[in-house]
Amino acid sequence: MEKSLIYSKQFGTGKKAEWVVIVVSYISEKEIIEKIFRENVSEFNFQGLSGFPKDILKSLEKEKEQINKESKKIVKLLRDLADHFLSDLLVLREELQLEIVKIEASNNFVKTNYTYIIKGWILEKIKLL
Repeated sequence: MEKSLIYSKQFGTGKKAEWVVIVVSYISEKEIIEKIFRENVSEFNFQGLSGFPKDILKSLEKEKEQINKESKKIVKLLRDLADHFLSDLLVLREELQLEIVKIEASNNFVKTNYTYIIKGWILEKIKLL
């Protein structure tokens, strides 16, 4: 007589493949099964789900479809925003980079009431033979 019944089904393929595993067993096998699951299976939380599995699966599929539709809307909105604001953002980035250069350049100048110190680099003339 078998002490456990195992049902499994694969969803997805390749790197996105996931498995659902359901084990029905006598309580006497609980420790062995829990050990196997702790070592080999990721846990899924079923809290908040009630009803028949068939109905729950339909509900989850509808929710998944709604999430996918919402995701597509958000991606489209982000693309539209990028198209609309990209040139403005590039201009602002260039202005910020110029301001950074100005600030860094001013850090190379030291000034008092009587002296000025300017620190910088110039190209050296190269003597040709």
